[in-house]
Amino acid sequence: MNLHALDYINKNCVEVLEQASKDSGVNEAMIKGVALFAVANGYDKLSQNQKYHFDETIRPLIENVQCSGFYNPYSGDRVDCSAVLPDENLIAYYGHDETYCESCQSEADYMANRREQIERE
Repeated sequence: MNLHALDYINKNCVEVLEQASKDSGVNEAMIKGVALFAVANGYDKLSQNQKYHFDETIRPLIENVQCSGFYNPYSGDRVDCSAVLPDENLIAYYGHDETYCESCQSEADYMANRREQIERE
């Protein structure tokens, strides 16, 4: 669980928490409060009720986050990926709206470079 990433979300992209609240059907203010409390005091200090909401709504944002995949510039199709992003990449993931796993990043870079070569020819 990456509380540093949660701190980043709290300070820089609170809309992620807002969307997670909506998706879970949970009060947005409560989720924001639980997120702030968890960063300041740690997971163990949460009440049972707070832990439940943390585990259901917040934890999926900061633990075992799946790569978003990428768009194939040739076909325009989305290439799905099941890789889990390393915890150390989560701040970059939220900071840049998306970050790919190593494999998807390599593939996306290759396709972008290949497309540039084709366009130059």
